[in-house]
Amino acid sequence: MGVRTISWIIIGLSLVFLLVTLCNRTYRKYYLPAKMICSLEFLLLSFVMGALSGQMIWTLQLSPGFLLCLIGDLLMGLRHKSQKNTCFLLGTMSFALAHICFLVMLYASHSFRWLDLIVVIAMPIVIKLLKRTGQFQFGKYEGMAILYSILVAGFAWKSTEIAMETRQNADICLAVGAAFFFLSDSLIFFISFWKKRMWPLHGMEISAYY
Repeated sequence: MGVRTISWIIIGLSLVFLLVTLCNRTYRKYYLPAKMICSLEFLLLSFVMGALSGQMIWTLQLSPGFLLCLIGDLLMGLRHKSQKNTCFLLGTMSFALAHICFLVMLYASHSFRWLDLIVVIAMPIVIKLLKRTGQFQFGKYEGMAILYSILVAGFAWKSTEIAMETRQNADICLAVGAAFFFLSDSLIFFISFWKKRMWPLHGMEISAYY
């Protein structure tokens, strides 16, 4: 059995256990350790895949963003455990910086296009329209929600644009990953601001994220 297969099996089993800690209150106390194990394994997996493929440069370019995501996972995990808004704010800042790192990486090799401004215009409108439905409570976090949504959507948009242009496997994989990241953050958006509380969204969000 190859290193790649073993690595995927390990992180897959870790994700399953993480979901068990989320769904079963008996194991809820292991949620944060299980989440950090998954995040550390994800980071290590990126280096393993980079080394095996001979494309370590990709891993090194992505690693600042991945490290910030790791920090964000810890802070959000602490927030999940303690319900402290400070952890939520710091965690959001860490993920926002991660998306900035991803965007800097993309724009360093691919030039800015005026179409890229679509997300800057569209996302504030989306947030405002959702607020007007009366089903979402942003409170003092409205500005943060708008800024963060622009960064997340910007990463997904630019990576997709690049993948459609180059048709290279690496760019396509990055675009798929960015799309799942966008899905994960969209689910967090509903979990955090939607008046309804649908517990299955937590499991869907974690699965999409990893």
